[in-house]
Amino acid sequence: MSDSRGFDSGQVAYLNGLPAVARADSRRIVYADWFRDEVMRRYGEGVPPTAVFREAGLGPEIIGGKRIERCVARWRRETGTAPMRRGRPPVSADRNKKAEIAASQLATIAELERGVVALGERLGLDPMGIDADRRQVVIDGLSRLVEDYRQRLGERIPE
Repeated sequence: MSDSRGFDSGQVAYLNGLPAVARADSRRIVYADWFRDEVMRRYGEGVPPTAVFREAGLGPEIIGGKRIERCVARWRRETGTAPMRRGRPPVSADRNKKAEIAASQLATIAELERGVVALGERLGLDPMGIDADRRQVVIDGLSRLVEDYRQRLGERIPE
């Protein structure tokens, strides 16, 4: 990494040998136009500038992290590029659609469960009016029916 005195002759020779560097001296690095464009393009895609500099042989351990920061800030001002977003990426439309489908399927399951209860009532199956063994048979049958509906709905969930 460069220190406050700048780059030594070996570092200057190394920097001048990189395709991303148009020219370098003991205090300054002038980057190739294509490299600036590549950094800003990938910055817009969310790739950290340090990663792009490092790939070009210009990691912070060589030129210093502050130099990369200032360089990108200057290029952002020149190109009018917005700062990199931090945090979670926006929710995709595909993800929203999956959530809508899941909510619809849950509503269908609840409706089917209400239908099973209504069917039991129409058949005169009062859970309190039959003995425990027969009640359990009815509950088991209705549970299998509800589970069958849930499995059928589960097969329609997009991945």
